[in-house]
Amino acid sequence: MKAKAIILSGGPSSATDPTLVKLPEEVFELDIPILGICFGMQSMAAILGGVVKAEKKREFGQATVRARGHSNLLRGIEDRSNDEGHGLLDVWMSHGDSVTTLPRGFKIIASNESTPIAAMANEERRLYGLQFHPEVTHTPLGREILARFL
Repeated sequence: MKAKAIILSGGPSSATDPTLVKLPEEVFELDIPILGICFGMQSMAAILGGVVKAEKKREFGQATVRARGHSNLLRGIEDRSNDEGHGLLDVWMSHGDSVTTLPRGFKIIASNESTPIAAMANEERRLYGLQFHPEVTHTPLGREILARFL
C-alpha cells in the first residue's frame, strides 16, 4: 500500500468483545504514524498490552479535556486555558469502553475527570490515540489535530 499514515476509526464495537477479529500487531511495526480514534484507540491499547474496560455508563456528548504531557500531537492546540495555564480542548465524546492502563511506552496526553486517559501517545513510535472524535464539528479544533497528525 505504501501508506504514509493510518487512522483507525471509531465505531460501535467494543474492544472488550472477545469475538472481534483483531488488527494484527504487525501493523504497529510499519514505522508510520498511526492515530486511533475512540474504538481505534481502545483497539490499539488492547493489542499493544494496555487494558480496556467496559464502562457501566456510556459517555456521549460535549466534554472538555486538559492537554497533558506536551505531546507533538496536541502542543499549542487549545480552545482556552484554565487558571493554572493548562490548555483545554472542547471535544465530542461517544464511548462505552475506556482505556484504563496504558500500553508500555505510552503516556497520557489528555484527560478529564470522567476519562482519565482521554488521549495517549508513544511519541517515539508515532502512535497516538484519542478517546474523543476530532473528525466531528463538535470538536472545534479537530481539523487542527488531524492536520497536525498528518
